[in-house]
Amino acid sequence: MKKILLILLLLPSLDTFSQEKDFQGFILYKYEFIDSSGNDITDQLKEKFGLEQHYYINFTNYKSYNEKGEITQLYNSKSNKYFFRSGNQIRSVDASLEFPKLFEVENLKETEAILGYECKSLKVKSENGETIYFFNSAIKVNPDTFKRHRFGSWSNYLRASNGALPLKFEVIKEGYTWKATAILIEEKKLKDDDFEIEKILKSKK
Repeated sequence: MKKILLILLLLPSLDTFSQEKDFQGFILYKYEFIDSSGNDITDQLKEKFGLEQHYYINFTNYKSYNEKGEITQLYNSKSNKYFFRSGNQIRSVDASLEFPKLFEVENLKETEAILGYECKSLKVKSENGETIYFFNSAIKVNPDTFKRHRFGSWSNYLRASNGALPLKFEVIKEGYTWKATAILIEEKKLKDDDFEIEKILKSKK
């Protein structure tokens, strides 16, 4: 259910973000869909999955919007609830729910430079398939802050990456691969009340 799930035009210098400081701010991901023959099928799937993810995170919460400005997911650590868009409705689930239950990690040798960050990679296998993540420790959060967020295996992922946020992820599905790559990263302070679902939904009315 979770589409996170996780593309930069701005090229920051490697010392822009301190490796000792947790990241809070904005990451823009661009989507691409490739079929099993290597053909770009983004135009065919954009109505279902969208084209972008506008991701905001502070030290304890996160949320994302699609390119239409619609909220697609939100996690609030105070309530430990995960909210997600299902059609035209916003649903919620207890984030302590372990889903999926299988989480197998394989560290990969593949690296990729994304916006000047040399990213390591790991592969996660679950009941839902496989996902490959690319990350750099300069863009990280404290994994202990999100340790109650078991839904979508988010706490497991952060533990495996030592808190590094994905700068790219590839979700391998039957017949196609969904790629999301960061094209913009902006560091900014975000208040906790920016992650209150009632406030966000009210502002859209």
